[in-house]
Amino acid sequence: MRNGKCRNCLLVLFCLFCTSVHSLGASSFEMQIPTQKLYLHEPMSVKFVFEQNGANPVLKTDFEKPKIDGFWLKELKQTKLVKEKDKQTQTITYLMTPSRVGYIDIPPIAIDVAKKDSKTYRNIWSKIYTKKHKVIVRDIPSTLGIVGDYSIETTIDKNSTKANSPINLKITLLGVGSLDETHKFDLDIDSALVYASKSIMTEDFTDGKYSQRLEEDFVIVADNNFVIPSIRLRYLNTQTGIEQTIATKEYNIHILNPKKDTEETIKYIYAILGFLLGILSMIIFSKYKKNDKRLSTLAEDIKRAKNDQELYKVLLPHSDKVELIDTIKRLDENIYHDRKHKIDKKSLAKIAF
Repeated sequence: MRNGKCRNCLLVLFCLFCTSVHSLGASSFEMQIPTQKLYLHEPMSVKFVFEQNGANPVLKTDFEKPKIDGFWLKELKQTKLVKEKDKQTQTITYLMTPSRVGYIDIPPIAIDVAKKDSKTYRNIWSKIYTKKHKVIVRDIPSTLGIVGDYSIETTIDKNSTKANSPINLKITLLGVGSLDETHKFDLDIDSALVYASKSIMTEDFTDGKYSQRLEEDFVIVADNNFVIPSIRLRYLNTQTGIEQTIATKEYNIHILNPKKDTEETIKYIYAILGFLLGILSMIIFSKYKKNDKRLSTLAEDIKRAKNDQELYKVLLPHSDKVELIDTIKRLDENIYHDRKHKIDKKSLAKIAF
């Protein structure tokens, strides 16, 4: 009978040791979820908070990145185990983004805790678990592939410039949502050449608030007045649950020395062709002579360029020349993407001449 009681006692102790608990003695572990309803691909900031109260302090904790089916997880911040009077706390914050629609069960998440045994003075490890959670992930309309809460703004370096001199445009998207650095803004200007850089995403987690900043730079070159159109972004606003469109303002760019429109020039030439044939011949001859002089000037400008930025500005107006396209691309990568392409200005000057 005594042996039977001993076996029962051991069984009870074993069960207590293996049970998944939300607290152990004066210890507790909590998963703080800001909402139980999300849209597909809508990120949320989740905190795992460990607390220890009492005289028997925790020596160490060990928390591994959890694996939760139906979510992508990214660690934002992890504080050290902090002691204040008789209380110890530790907070680990993750960004959780749902990857599928429907009801998602979040199982108990464990943290390993080490305390010193008062008799053996050895470290004893135990697990403490959070409670289970259930999250509902709602689908988004097929016409809207973006969810979040955003604001958008643009800046330009100048409103007027010389013909074929670059205008720099920056688009900045602020907020939290499903967009990342793979997103590209669509900027199409018929009367200008548009060069886009790679989008850059930066993240910030300050005072417990997570935010994103997506930036994309454009270089625009034209030889006549043009308009930078309004750029629009349609998305599902996660705060209101309805479709929203945000847009940037338009910019009217004035070219100080615009070139005559080619079609108008041709019409004019045809109109006076019968009367001014001799004058037209002189104009054509003068035009070819001017082009030769321009090529010579281009070669000189290439030689005088002191760095990649200056050379880039010299070549951009001539981006229609096939032999210069590769060099312009390599300069763009050097300036905006920290590449180290070597540019042979002597060979380039010979090509330009």
